[in-house]
Amino acid sequence: MRRLMVFLLCVVYLNRGSALQVDDIKQQYLPEEYSTLLVGEKDVPVFAAQPTVPLSRGVALIFLDTGQRGLTLHNASALAKKLNRSGWHTLIIPSLLSITEAVQPQQNNDDLASAMHPRAVASPPPVNADTAQAEVTLLAQAAFEHVNTVPGYRLLISQGMQASLLTLLAADERIPRVDSLITINPFWPQVDVANKITEKMANSTAPVLDLFFAHRNSAEPRQTAVNKTLKMHYRQKQLNEMALFSHSQNTSDFTTVVYKEIKGWLQYLGW
Repeated sequence: MRRLMVFLLCVVYLNRGSALQVDDIKQQYLPEEYSTLLVGEKDVPVFAAQPTVPLSRGVALIFLDTGQRGLTLHNASALAKKLNRSGWHTLIIPSLLSITEAVQPQQNNDDLASAMHPRAVASPPPVNADTAQAEVTLLAQAAFEHVNTVPGYRLLISQGMQASLLTLLAADERIPRVDSLITINPFWPQVDVANKITEKMANSTAPVLDLFFAHRNSAEPRQTAVNKTLKMHYRQKQLNEMALFSHSQNTSDFTTVVYKEIKGWLQYLGW
C-alpha cells in the first residue's frame, strides 16, 4: 500500500510538472525573450542562441526534462552558453509529455490480490507510449525545421523519458537525421517499451553518449545490448549523483560535468 501511495504521488507531481512547463515559461519570460514553434495547434516557447565564436559547428538541440533535477531550464541555459562558446548554435525545447493521473481499477481488493503477482503495480502506467511518441515526434520535427538553415552537425541532448523517446524516434528515422545522441538517464516506466528502446539504441547508427547517475536507473542492459551488436561510437559513463544539485544560482555541478563529458565525446568523434 505504501509503494502504491508513493507511486500515485509521483504521478500527480509529474502531471503538474509536464502540463505547466510551457505555461510557466510563458509567465516567467516576456514574449520577446523567446521564440516559438508551432507544434500542431500549440505555440511552444523555445530559446535559441548563436555561437559566440566565428566557427560554427552546427546545432545542439536541448530537450528539457519534466523533473526538478538535471536538465532543467536553468541548467539547460547554462549548458547552452558553454556550447555557444564552443561554436554551437543551441535551441532549448520544453517537454510536452502527457503524463496522466493513474485511475484505480474497479475490482474487489481480494480478487485483485489473488490475481496479481506480489511485485506487480495495480495502477496503469502514467504515460501512454503511443501518444507520447506522437507528441514528441511533432515537437522534434518542428525543432529541426526551426534550425534547418543552420549548416553543420545535429547534436541532440535529452534526459529521462524524453531521451528514451527521442532515441526510439531517431532509430526509426521518424525525425530528421541526428549526428549524435547524448542521453542522460534514459528511462521509461513500462518494461516492454524500455526494452524496445534499449534494443533500438544498440542497433541505431547514430553515435550515442549514454550518461547516467548512480542509483537512478539501470544502465547495464544498454551496455550489454551494445556489446552484443558491436555498436560503433558508443560510450557509457556514470556520473556523480551530487552533480544533480546546484550549489548556487550561478553555478551548477551538473552543467560542468555534463559539458565536460560532451566536450570529450565530440573530440573523440573528431568534431
